[in-house]
Amino acid sequence: MNNSSPKSDDIVLPAPRNFTADLAAAQTGNVQSMIWVAEDFIHGTGTRVDYVQAMQWLQRASSLGSNEATALVGSMYFYGYGVSREPSQVLAIETPLAAKGVAAANTYLGLLYEFGAGVDKNLQIAADDITKAAEGGDPVGTAQLGVLYMRGDGVIRNLTKAKSYFTSSALQGNDMGEADLGELYEQGLVWPRSYI
Repeated sequence: MNNSSPKSDDIVLPAPRNFTADLAAAQTGNVQSMIWVAEDFIHGTGTRVDYVQAMQWLQRASSLGSNEATALVGSMYFYGYGVSREPSQVLAIETPLAAKGVAAANTYLGLLYEFGAGVDKNLQIAADDITKAAEGGDPVGTAQLGVLYMRGDGVIRNLTKAKSYFTSSALQGNDMGEADLGELYEQGLVWPRSYI
């Protein structure tokens, strides 16, 4: 019988960030810091929620050539954060990025097809796009693929796979993955691994 528990060095969590330090770096032109500052404005992490500021930082990073920032601009149009919800903008922004292999772009294209926003609803196309996003390492796409497996939308329902994708997303620091994993446990759909 194995009585060992998982060791803390088995799990690598993202390092905590500091909004003030990220903002200072963003103001000097650091593109990754611009993206982090935008995400902080979106989620209210270390600062207030301010979608207009978030969009400005994303557009600045995008103008400096960041495909990640450009994909996040598309996400702002998907969610209607600081701009009106415009599926046609999402499609126009994310389609060329997906062709370049930008994983986050596949997430938002998949979401358009999942919900039939500006396109005909097609769960198979949604699952294909979101799978590409997850395989490319996008934490939002990874969590959303877990949702598809949890529901059986465009894929065969598989709670073990859902748990795996939620866990992977959560370990990348994604709130949605954490919340969805918690929902699986709360509903009693999966059980924690026994270490007894």
